[in-house]
Amino acid sequence: MTNNVQLTPLEALGIAIKAEIEAAETYERLGNLVKNHTLKEKAHFLRGEELKHRTLLEEAYAHQFPDVELVLPAQSLVPRVKAELEGEVSVPELLALAMEAEQASESFYADLARRSQSESARAMFQHLSRMESSHFHLLQVEHDLVTRFPDYYNVEEFHFGDEFIHLGP
Repeated sequence: MTNNVQLTPLEALGIAIKAEIEAAETYERLGNLVKNHTLKEKAHFLRGEELKHRTLLEEAYAHQFPDVELVLPAQSLVPRVKAELEGEVSVPELLALAMEAEQASESFYADLARRSQSESARAMFQHLSRMESSHFHLLQVEHDLVTRFPDYYNVEEFHFGDEFIHLGP
C-alpha cells in the first residue's frame, strides 16, 4: 500500500495504529475459533502484543501531534486480508491471512524506519518491524502444524502420536 506513496508522519501513524487494531481483532477471532489450548494461548499472546504495539504508536502519535485528534484511515494496510476476515474463514485460512498481514506490517515498519529522520522514531519502527517478523514465524509454525495435522486446532490437547520416537540403538 505504501511503497510508492509518500506518507506524512500523521498518516503513517494512523495507518500503523489501524493495522495493530486489525491484527488484535484477528488474533481474538483466532482464539475464539480454536479448541487447542496451545494455539489459544498463542492467539492470546499475539493479541496482547498487537495491543502493546497500538499503545506504543498511540503514545507516539499523542507526543508528536498533541493537538490533532486521531482519525484512523478508512483503508486497511492489507485490504484483501481485511475483506476476507469479514466473511467466513477457516482456521488454516485465518492463519495464512494473519501471516500475510504480519509480513505487510513488517515491510511497512521497515520502510518507515528507513525513512525516519528521528533516531527514536527509527528505533521504534525497527523494533516493530522485527516484532512483526517474529509473529510471522510463530504463525508459520502453527500453520505448518494445521496443514500437516488438520485436527490440531480442533482438539483441546493434541498429541503427535501415541508412540515415543526412538532415536538410537
